[in-house]
Amino acid sequence: ERLMGEGFRFKLEQLMELAGFAVAVAVADAFPFRHSVVVVCGPGNNGGDGLVAARHLRHFGYDVAVLYPKPTSHPHYLALLKQLAAARIPVVDPSLAAAFDALAVRPGEEPATRPVVVDAVFGFSFRVKEGVAPEEAVREPYAGILKEMAGHAESMLCVDIPSGWDVDRGNVLGCASVGPNPAALISLTLPKAFARETLGADTVHYVGGRFVPPTLAEELKLNIPLYKGTDQIVKLRR
Repeated sequence: ERLMGEGFRFKLEQLMELAGFAVAVAVADAFPFRHSVVVVCGPGNNGGDGLVAARHLRHFGYDVAVLYPKPTSHPHYLALLKQLAAARIPVVDPSLAAAFDALAVRPGEEPATRPVVVDAVFGFSFRVKEGVAPEEAVREPYAGILKEMAGHAESMLCVDIPSGWDVDRGNVLGCASVGPNPAALISLTLPKAFARETLGADTVHYVGGRFVPPTLAEELKLNIPLYKGTDQIVKLRR
């Protein structure tokens, strides 16, 4: 919100483009020998980052399909969908299986060759109230989609937070989330609280979203990671 206020006057479209590009770069770094990607997009800004990432991944040479079960009528998102159509990227619903079908691949393929799944469903604002049942915290169509995605953790990169995880407390919903240990995660701008304590040791962790002005970082005392040269991502650990 500060970035889009009077002090800096960034536009949502700018920030989403930079974030989505960083997501695409992280996918290419984490899965350099894969040839196809399914990007699963939610209804908010996290989903918008996924729509942008899908376009860049197509330009990187990947076969891409997008699962987008609840499109919004926001003009910018409609523009992103137009851009996907121009890039010949199929946008499907209602299931992960439908997205795999759009790529003409089988979900049961060996992990080394099956498509990457990009989890861009729920973002860093997702929180689970104490005592709330999983079926109340995550509703359809997303509940069923997250269950499908949970079987692809070894081929998954999550955007900002694994969908179904509480941003502060981690995987409190268990089987109602995308699972405990995705192969990779990209934190946009900064790592979130859960990542320091609950992210699996084998998860490759990136930071991306190289757009915070030094004046804002200094004011808020943000520990922005050091990017090298023109890099769009920083790998925090293997």
